[in-house]
Amino acid sequence: GSPAAAAMLALILSPFSSALPQLRLEYGASVVPHPAKARTGGEDAHLAIGRLLQARGEREVTGAFGVFDGVGAWVNEGVDSGIFSRTLARQTRDALSRQSWASSLDLTAALSAGLQATHEVGSTTACLLSFDRSGVVHALNLGDSGFRVLSRGDTLPAMVKARSSEQTHDFNYPYQLGTGSKDSPQDGDQYELRVAAGDLVVLGSDGVWDNLFDSRLCELLGELPPDATALALAQAIAAEARAASLRHDWQSPFALAASRHDGQPHEGGKLDDVTVVCVKVLCSKG
Repeated sequence: GSPAAAAMLALILSPFSSALPQLRLEYGASVVPHPAKARTGGEDAHLAIGRLLQARGEREVTGAFGVFDGVGAWVNEGVDSGIFSRTLARQTRDALSRQSWASSLDLTAALSAGLQATHEVGSTTACLLSFDRSGVVHALNLGDSGFRVLSRGDTLPAMVKARSSEQTHDFNYPYQLGTGSKDSPQDGDQYELRVAAGDLVVLGSDGVWDNLFDSRLCELLGELPPDATALALAQAIAAEARAASLRHDWQSPFALAASRHDGQPHEGGKLDDVTVVCVKVLCSKG
């Protein structure tokens, strides 16, 4: 064929002949409410939204996930902040679904639109992530929920590749969105990172991170079968965080932070709602 025809052919093939293998996602979520809040389902919320399209371009977004932790202090005002966090999660999900998924999602804009559409009283932290087919992850974290990206090989121990930092105004006083708060989605930390097949992304409310050190999370993943589903992983992490929160004979991440704050010795976990969303990054077949 002519050079022009060859160039045309290369153009048609290029999205599929990328050097990067296209990726797909498997997700699972587990929610373990605080025992005193079990009747109402707790104050955490989460979202998951995916596109199972015949994706054409390698920048196309394949999924977005989020965790929201309603601020518990509202109970003193007679307010269930779980209603606020669940409404914000739903409205943010709707805002994400209206965006173009051809390249990257604007997480800040979606969270802002969600917040504008949420009229309940209350406040919440928020952690959002989106994935595209080439393995780029965009994340937005506001407050003390957060994420970890772990590499999890068949033979090597799990290792934390990336993590969010918590944002707090003071000890146990996270950045938050909602009634009376000056914080806005623009105040969240933004991250851009790359994942590969075999990686695991864990989003969690602070009920996870207050009770699980990264080292224990890696150990736990090593105790589970390599082919465990995302749901099984989420359930195992949530169960471990809950069990750790009930133990009094150890220094949890929360106890350590409390000691750093006031200079006094503290022990034990922190009983709280626990929400875990796990996303396994897999190689796309075909």
